[in-house]
Amino acid sequence: MHCRQCGVQLQENSVFCQSCGAKVMNAPKPDQTPESSNCPVCQTPLKPGALFCGNCGSSTLPSRQPVAQQPPSPPAYQPPQPVYQQQSWQPPLPVQNWQQPPQQPWQQPPHGKPKRKKWVVPLVIILVVALAAVGVFAFAGDSVRRLILGPKKAYLAVEASSMKSDASDWIEDLARIGNIESDEIKGGAIVGLSLDMPGMADTMDPMLVDVLDALSVRLTSLYNRDEDDPMSYAAIDLQTGDERLLTLELYMEDDQMVIGLQDIFDSWILIDDASLQSTLSMVELDLPDEVSPIALLSGLTSTDLGINEKKMEQSVYALIDIILEHIDEASYESRQTIEAGAVSGTYGAYTITITSESLQKMLLALMEQIRDDETIYDLYVNLYDQFYGSLQVDGYFEGATDRETWDNFFDEAIEEIGSEIEPEDAFTLIQTVYVDGKGEIRGRLLNILDEDDETEATLTYYHPVDQKQEGLLIEFEDSTESFSFLAEYDVDNEFKTGVASLSVQGEPVMKASFTDLDAVVIDDQDYLLGDLSIEILDDTAELPGNIIYRGSEEDGVFTADIGVEGYMTATIEYKKLSAADAEITLYNTSNLVRIDDQEALMGLLTEDAMNELLDILSRLGLDMN
Repeated sequence: MHCRQCGVQLQENSVFCQSCGAKVMNAPKPDQTPESSNCPVCQTPLKPGALFCGNCGSSTLPSRQPVAQQPPSPPAYQPPQPVYQQQSWQPPLPVQNWQQPPQQPWQQPPHGKPKRKKWVVPLVIILVVALAAVGVFAFAGDSVRRLILGPKKAYLAVEASSMKSDASDWIEDLARIGNIESDEIKGGAIVGLSLDMPGMADTMDPMLVDVLDALSVRLTSLYNRDEDDPMSYAAIDLQTGDERLLTLELYMEDDQMVIGLQDIFDSWILIDDASLQSTLSMVELDLPDEVSPIALLSGLTSTDLGINEKKMEQSVYALIDIILEHIDEASYESRQTIEAGAVSGTYGAYTITITSESLQKMLLALMEQIRDDETIYDLYVNLYDQFYGSLQVDGYFEGATDRETWDNFFDEAIEEIGSEIEPEDAFTLIQTVYVDGKGEIRGRLLNILDEDDETEATLTYYHPVDQKQEGLLIEFEDSTESFSFLAEYDVDNEFKTGVASLSVQGEPVMKASFTDLDAVVIDDQDYLLGDLSIEILDDTAELPGNIIYRGSEEDGVFTADIGVEGYMTATIEYKKLSAADAEITLYNTSNLVRIDDQEALMGLLTEDAMNELLDILSRLGLDMN
């Protein structure tokens, strides 16, 4: 056993260290039997050479006073100095296997009071307050927002969220439609059309009605937009039931078209810019030589507007911010009720005010933003090029997309809008916006007041929700015109079932019923699913029945029936094709006839070709003999 203070090995049953005098922890009481060499204070027997008593810690020198118990010394160890006796001096016994204890920094004794960290309590308080605030905001966010921000800023936050969310959805749809060429390299679709005309036998030739009833059209459209060899293909099949009668094929390339009727003619008809220009001139439709008719037609078969969704969002968001910056005033009222037929809802209502001066400043800022926005300008250029790009030559829209032309247009508009508003032209817009507890807008009421604060026009949009029942009311009224559209329906998993009506000038003109109706996007395609029946109440329409629509989708095939009930119905089927199903089989390039080669075209009308055509007409039920 060693001393915990100086490391010296202790004698058995020692209470104090014989080298440094430190008290030994958990030491047993020493034997009190007196011996010849005893401690001068407690008479405990001593070992030869001991400098301190192992029981009481007193010096063994007769001339020293009893040593009181000392508190623990700091860990820095200092070896004891030898003490010389006045009488027969003896050196201290050597310490066996003694080593210098490791030097450690001094620490507070374990029984001391710990030092308190002063920042802990304030931090705990802050965290508790923050958690409480989050909880309050979660259960009463709209109220807290209004309390902190005020009604105007609270309204702006709600309106900005709603407008920007709608804008993002619109931009996503625009990019999905407008970027088809850049998004997909290969693809296609199959569209089928058939007619059912039970009520037209009294107004048309019965034979023709039978032919049209039996006839169906199937259009297969394929495209390959590979940069090296772009091509599109269309095949129109005429069928009776499952029997194919005739197929018209069309290949569209950058600089030419090729048309084939392989069931009748062995050759393909070639149409390029030169031959098409010549053909158009025969019907007195002349285009400048620089214009490519093929390019015009090709532009109608593909769309590539180059829309960057992120940049377009930033541009539209900037316009929304400008609109909201010009709100003059805003107030708030709780628990305001709106109604759409029998459906009602109670919501918070923000009422905002925009004067004609603020609206003028808003329009000026919007015009300047649109004029200077490169993303919006690029979209305009791409749209224009898509439909009119090939016509931008002398006399045909030349320079319509120049940046200078663009800037001049907006500069003139800004100058006109910026003119001083005459007192009699002053007006005020007052809009009440109804917001539910989730921050969704459920209604708008817009009033336009003249300079005398008299109402000139009112536009109403109410969309109350009561659990699974919803209503939709859209109304407009001014001094000369008015209309009202009302729908009430139940909602089950986004599908709507209910009734609707339309009135003009207070007179009902239409009523409708619908079942499981909803507009959905499936595989990047828009579909209207459900059943719809519309009754026209205006006698001047003279419709023999209700207008009907039925839409369904199954296994990737969308089917829609559109027509007049009991009179005529057109059935349309649509299926999107994947790249694997969109391989284009090329035509025979060695057997081409130019469309402007009249002699070669007449040579196609052989006896065999005419007999084939008569056979097709016979199978349709048209006997030409």
